[in-house]
Amino acid sequence: MGGSIEEVSGKPVTRVMKAWVDKPGHPVIILEESGKGVTLRQSRFILNGNTADTWPIPIVYRFNGAVNTVLMEHDTLMLSGSSASLFLNVNGSGYYRVRYTDWSRALSNASNHFERWSVINDAYAHLLQSSIDLNEYLGLVRSVSDIVNYLLTTTIIAQLSTLYSIKPSVVKDVFNEYLRIQGNSLEGVSGMDDVRELVLSRRALIDEGYARSIVGLIRDYQA
Repeated sequence: MGGSIEEVSGKPVTRVMKAWVDKPGHPVIILEESGKGVTLRQSRFILNGNTADTWPIPIVYRFNGAVNTVLMEHDTLMLSGSSASLFLNVNGSGYYRVRYTDWSRALSNASNHFERWSVINDAYAHLLQSSIDLNEYLGLVRSVSDIVNYLLTTTIIAQLSTLYSIKPSVVKDVFNEYLRIQGNSLEGVSGMDDVRELVLSRRALIDEGYARSIVGLIRDYQA
């Protein structure tokens, strides 16, 4: 099958597929900025510390609004140009993580919800790895608090729920704020009833004031 696709596409599909099937885990691409451009450096992503490894990675990136594709076959790859407008993993479709030097800028360079989800998801993975600090991750969450999207909203709630279960005091304020803004934004939005139910039920669990305010509704639940 790989050979047939390779003949049609003119791309090294068999070689690329073999590496991804044979190798366990997945890569992380770390951005390193310099005066000459941006260096991409890859290794194997592991929660207790990355290890040296390489994959042939089809990289789809955006520079100044233009989408480009390149096959990264070695541990490093140099891209010429400023990182100010760079976004890796266009549409969040690549099977690799990215570690940005400026997460806020990466999030602002995202052009759709899939890309925003990709940045938030990568940031959370690096938070668990201790590669970024909690405040940096929470800052990203705050910046998308008013964006209503099934994938993004449910992912952030799951992440904050995990962090809340570990140490409630450090994430409670941001979690409450996120749920409050999401709940307000979801008012009257059609087709998002399950997401709104998730938001409000989770808020009732962690926000005592909100829970008290809806006691009357719960008592008359059937109505």
